[in-house]
Amino acid sequence: MKASDTLLKRAECYANGDFAAIHELYSVNSEFHQFFPDADSYATHAKEHRKRLLSQGITVLEEKSRGSVAQVQSLESFVEDGKAIQYNTKSTLRLEDGQWRIVSEAREAV
Repeated sequence: MKASDTLLKRAECYANGDFAAIHELYSVNSEFHQFFPDADSYATHAKEHRKRLLSQGITVLEEKSRGSVAQVQSLESFVEDGKAIQYNTKSTLRLEDGQWRIVSEAREAV
């Protein structure tokens, strides 16, 4: 499994409303876990967010791995309140217990 597979899985889980699975894709050391310490807190947020933000997919542009750390650059596409938007996303992932987990991300609107 490549680090980018984690990001593809997250997009699939978001589209399917599987927010507990998304929560598990993040490292416990991530900022995400500081905001959402448990799956229920994230699910509450995501359900509201998903009412106006629909995922249209993700394209992996570049992936670099070195040991247990990976950097992935991707293009994420959404429809927000009826308007198409895209984000250039740079994600850092770490291999933890045999699974790539998201540690940090930076998004920039395209």
